[in-house]
Amino acid sequence: TEEHDFLDAEHSGYKRLKRRGRLFSVLVFAKREGYWVVKDILSGGGIHQFDLYFHFAPVEVGLGSEFPLVVKTRTEGANLAIIPLETEGVSVEILLDGWVSYRYGVKEEAPVVRYSKKTQAPTSFCSILYPYIEEIDINEVMKKIRGQKLWSLWR
Repeated sequence: TEEHDFLDAEHSGYKRLKRRGRLFSVLVFAKREGYWVVKDILSGGGIHQFDLYFHFAPVEVGLGSEFPLVVKTRTEGANLAIIPLETEGVSVEILLDGWVSYRYGVKEEAPVVRYSKKTQAPTSFCSILYPYIEEIDINEVMKKIRGQKLWSLWR
């Protein structure tokens, strides 16, 4: 639409496992506001350790102090905040052993962010990917987002 781009995807690679499961991902881009909402829904049964990874270019990545589990890049230009909307039982870790390759045969160290939770399936992770320049106030972002139509889809 003029307001949103919407993608609904499914990954069935886990069907081969004893406890079959599927990953359903829904991505919505709020065009006017300029942010994404990503919801990953993991089907199946039983208790599992679920991990959600975000791979970055070689930039500084750190935890935000004003909102639980928020991760922010810290560059002089464009930045990105990852704002989890579902936080119960979720932990976050910034791994420094990731890498990217901009050309064949050359690896460069880069951070990877891992959100984890051990819980009963089905479960989900829901995050806002919010681009910004220089500084961002997560509380202000959340107030703004909670007032939009898109918010009711994710509560």
